Parts: sequence; C-alpha cells; structure tokens
Amino acid sequence: MTLERAMALLRESQGALNQATLIEDRRRLDRHQSELTGALSLCAAAAETGYLEASLNLELMEETIASAREQLDPSWGSEPDQVLEQLQAAVAAMTAAHEDALIEIEDNRERLGTFNITIFGRTLAGKSTLMEILTRGDGSSIGRGAQRTTRDIRTYEWSEMRVSDIPGVAAYDGAEDERLAHRAAERADLIVYLITDDGPQPAEAEHLAVLRNTGVAVLGICNVKRGVGDERQRRLFLRTQERVFEPGRLADIIAEFQRMTDRHGAGPPVVFRSAHLEARRLADRPECEDIRTELMLASRFGGVEDHILNEVSVNGAFHRTGSFLRSSGQATLNIWEQMLVASHAACQMRDRLRDRVRETESWRQQVGRQATQRIGSVLNETIGTLRREINAFAEDHCEDREISEKWKRKVEQARIESRVQEAQKELHQACADRAQSLAAEVEQELASLAMRFEVPGIAAGPIRDHRRIWNWSIQGVSAGLGLTALASYAGLALPFVANPITLPLVLGAAVLVGLGLLVGRLFGNRAKRRQEAIGRIVPKLQQHLNEIQSQVRRDFDRWVERDLTGGIIAELIRQLEEAAHNADCSAEFYGQQSEALNRQLMNLNQRLLSVVLAHAGAAERDTDGMIVARVPGRMLAIRSARGFDPDLADTVGQILQEDVVCLPREWTDREIIGWAVGNESEIIIDGGCRVARARFDAEDPTARVRVRIAQQITNLHIGNEH
Repeated sequence: MTLERAMALLRESQGALNQATLIEDRRRLDRHQSELTGALSLCAAAAETGYLEASLNLELMEETIASAREQLDPSWGSEPDQVLEQLQAAVAAMTAAHEDALIEIEDNRERLGTFNITIFGRTLAGKSTLMEILTRGDGSSIGRGAQRTTRDIRTYEWSEMRVSDIPGVAAYDGAEDERLAHRAAERADLIVYLITDDGPQPAEAEHLAVLRNTGVAVLGICNVKRGVGDERQRRLFLRTQERVFEPGRLADIIAEFQRMTDRHGAGPPVVFRSAHLEARRLADRPECEDIRTELMLASRFGGVEDHILNEVSVNGAFHRTGSFLRSSGQATLNIWEQMLVASHAACQMRDRLRDRVRETESWRQQVGRQATQRIGSVLNETIGTLRREINAFAEDHCEDREISEKWKRKVEQARIESRVQEAQKELHQACADRAQSLAAEVEQELASLAMRFEVPGIAAGPIRDHRRIWNWSIQGVSAGLGLTALASYAGLALPFVANPITLPLVLGAAVLVGLGLLVGRLFGNRAKRRQEAIGRIVPKLQQHLNEIQSQVRRDFDRWVERDLTGGIIAELIRQLEEAAHNADCSAEFYGQQSEALNRQLMNLNQRLLSVVLAHAGAAERDTDGMIVARVPGRMLAIRSARGFDPDLADTVGQILQEDVVCLPREWTDREIIGWAVGNESEIIIDGGCRVARARFDAEDPTARVRVRIAQQITNLHIGNEH
C-alpha cells in the first residue's frame, strides 16, 4: 500500500469518525430536547402554582404591615414624632420589601411559560462565548481583551428557553454593572456561574455567595483558558488536551474557589463542569472545519451541555415554582431578620439607659451631699470666722454709736454672698460638665452597641442593612434624650441666692443702735455697765449671724433642690427615663412584628417543603406538624415528631441545592441554640428581650448558618458573646 493510499484511508476513517461523532452528538441533543419539551410543558403549570402561593404569602405580609401601622401610637414619649419617625421607617421598609416582591412576581408571571437562565461571571470569564455557542452566533459579541464586553442585559433563545447574558462583575469601576447583573440573576430560574482556570479571585467567590443566598439554583462551569487563536495553538491544544484537563489540577482550582465561597456561608458545594469554551465556539467556525470534530470533543462542552439540560429536565418545574416562592419568601426572611435585630438593639439600648438612670440617681444624691458639705465649708469660713470675732468686736465697739454700720461693714467684708455664689458656680459647673460628659458617654455607648449589630458588607449586591436597623432603634431615642441640649446648661444665668444677708442685717442694726445709745447714757457706772452692754451685744450678734446662716442655708438648699439636683440632674434623669421608655416601646413594637413575620416565614418554609416533596414524588409525606427553618442556598432544617427519612432528606437537599438537617422535635430552645453554636453550657436566654447570648466562632461559616436556622426556630436573636 502506497503512502498516498494510506493517507487517503486515514482521511476517510477520520471523516467517518467525525460523521459518527456528529450523529451521536445530534442524537444526544435530540434526547435532551425530547426530555426538555416535556419538562418545559410542566413549567407553566408549576409557575402558576408558584404565583398563587407567593400571592397568598404577600397577602399575609400585607396584613402584617397593616397591623403594624395600626400599632403606631402617637402618645409614646413626650416627643413622639421623633420615635414614631423611626418606627414608621421600619414599616416603610416592610412596605418597600412587599412592593418589590409584588412587582417581581408580577413580572415573573408575564413570563409564565418561559424558563429563564442567567449566565453570570466576572468580566472576560467567557459568558459571551458561551452564549455564542448556545445560539450558534457569528462571534460579533465576543470580547477582544477589553474590559466589560457586555454592558447591558442581552436575551437569547436556546432550546425553547430564555438565556440572559449580563454584565460582568468584579471589574474596575463596575458597580453599576454589578447591580444590573445581580438584579437579573435574582429573577432567574437557574444561574450558570462561570469561573476560569487561571486563578478565580475572592471577589468572584463573594458574588457567588450572594447568589447562593438568594436560593436560586446554581450550576458551575470552569472555563479552561488555553490559547487557540491560530492554527499552531489549536494543534498544540489538541495534542496536550489531557494535560489541559488534568482532573487533579482542575479539582484543586474548583475546591479552592469553593473554600473562598464558604467563608461567606456554608452550604453544599456548587457542582462545576470544565470545558474549553473558545475551542467549542471555533468548532462551528468555517476556518476550523477540518478539525471541527476534534475541537468539539477536546472542548468537553458536551458535559457542560448535559449539565445544564439535565438540571432543567429534572428540576425545571420546581425551579419555576421556586422562583415565585423565592421572591415572597426572601422578602419575609429579610424583614423578619431585620425586625429581630432591631428588637434586640432596642432592648439593649433600653437596658443600658435604665442603668444610666440608676447611676444618675445615685449621682444626684451624691451631689446633694457634696452641696451640703460645700455650703457648710463656706459658712464655717465666713460666719464661723465672724462668730469667733464677736467678743472682740463687742468689746471694741460696745460704746460706739456707729456699731451697726461697723458691724455691717464687717459682715460685708466676710464676703458671705460672693462666697456662696462662688460655691454655686463651682457646683453648677461641675454638674454641667458631668452632664455633658454623661451625654457623651451615653452616645459613645450607643455607638459601641451599634457596632455589634453590623456585619461586614459584601460589595456584590444587596445584603441586610444593619446600620439602618440600628438607626431605627437609636435615632428617635437619642433625639428624645436631647443630648446636645445639655451643653446649654453651662451658659445659663444662675438664680443665685438673692442678697441672702440684707434683711437680717437691717433688723440687727436697729437693735445695735439702741444698744449703743443705752451704753452712752449709763456711763456713770462705766465698767459694770460696759460688761452688761457686751453681754447684751454678743447674743444679739450671735442671733444675727444665726439668722444669716439660716437664711443662706435655706436659700442655698432651695437652689440645690430647684436648680441643681432638681434642675440639671432631674432633667437629665427625666430625659434618660423617657429615652428608655421610648426604647422599650420600640422593642415591643419590633418584637410584635418579628413574631408575626416569623409565623408567616415558618408557614412558607413548610409549604416550600411540601412543594419539594411533591416534586420528588413523595407527595404523600404530610408536612403538617413539622417545623421547617431555612437559609436559602445554605440549609434546610426539619423538626418532626415522626422523624424524616434520611434518603428523602438527601433528595430534598439535591433539589434545593441545600444541606438538609433533621432536628429532634422535643429539643428545647437551649438545645437548639446549643446545636447551632456547638456549646450548650454558656447560653443565656432572655425571653423578655427575645434574645439569647452564646459563644460561637463568627468566622465559622457553618456556625453562622446554623445560628440563623436556630433564630428562626426559637424566634430569638442570638448574640455572640465570644
């Protein structure tokens, strides 16, 4: 056989193999299409069921919101508008979440018979390339190395399904693109998430975590990036494809990406399939016709196509139902968690303010004692000195007709009034300073508490806004507290004791003048009469000082009671008490809403489980009496007195793409929380505040998910005391 003949036979064999491969590929797609046609025909009916379920849930949520509006009582606090404003903001947030969910399910209903797939990934991950493959495009939308090829949402038809190519994420200055991408993904029935084998980044994992939190089903594709731009590169790729797709290497890349994703919340791993998307796209191009079959096989794209089509065929109907339930359920879950946190925040603020009331009351008593000691010291230094000089004064002036004027000048020289006013100023300034310091301390404490209710944000999309929750609790209360107004106390005109010695001094002068005249007329027996005069003058001066001291102390005590302990401090206590009362009212309001929403959420979770069981062919499994908690995309917890079949739990988990755990129905709240945090011995439950304090590793993604599950079951906010 000649070489030419051998080469001809080889070409014929290759052609036959190529033809057989194409035929088999067409048969594979035909089988999928047959299954897909049946599955898609069920989607419209499933979507209608989901729409009815979601509408019912939103009606219940609307009733809860209406009830919340009715509960807002304008009589709360002396400045109710400030507190009501914050409570109304919380109700407005509930209303907005309800309206958004309503718009979303109505928009979804317009696409009732359509199955919606969204392709998601970072810029240049290969989204547009995948779209070209699915739609057999001409390559016009493929990027050439520039950033952000797709700047808007493009929708195409593929196998009677709608596929959306959305803007890439994790690009520089691409915040608006990310917002559009996440919004589109949240409305999908299925997300196809692309990464590449050249080093997925933490930002990509954060985005995937956000998508998982929505509960949308996610399938993964790892796009292998090897140059196939020219014939030499394509031939090299075909020769080295086994190395390119080396299972261990790709498995390590995907596993590391899963670990990065799990840092934001544990859950079952997303299943990834690997393919060389550009090689598969080129297989349909005229310039690669001679190696078309080799490129198709080497691209491994058949596995990716099977990956997507199998999921739609098997679970498409459920995903359509779930897209409606997800819209209403996510709104209920988010607002319930916000109300639970807000209730805890308000309770903590109330308790801290009550502590401050007790501390300030104790301080008021201390100030009263200090004021008594201070006026005693002033009187001892002034009137006490005068008392010690009375005898000498009487001896020197017992025969002096101007004794009254001289005594008056002596009393004035003692500076009783000015010394009292100095004491007033010092005490007043000390109270004003302490009041301002206390106000600053309270504000700092509230700010410190606020930090405990914040979580690190993920830049990739909407998360629970804990800062807003804290503002619901703090703004109206701190406004009622009037902390900034306390600074004005230092500049107030003080009602000092008005001329505290004038009246006793005038009365005493008349007496003393009479004494002086008497002494003058009785000079005949001078020595004896002198002693008698001194004996009469001294008691009068003592009495005069007693009157001055009594009046000064009486007026000073009145000032302390009226303007110091009964003024600055009493006003501060009143404001703290009112703030604590307002916080208590807020906590009660948020607690009532969280209880109503929790009941609604648990009923919705129970209904979702019924839908999943029906889809799994276990419709006979009755969910009545079950307690079902769920963190979308992460975990489903079932408490049933009759137990739950482990194999059925695995099936439910595969459909939902969530871990499924079964917890004993008889467990107490403490045992549920102990399961969540891994330690039951250090749990403190405060039923009045609807809060439990426990120790757990906040960096452990499994613990974080379990805590959210436990919060749903117990309707307690679990604070980390670690």
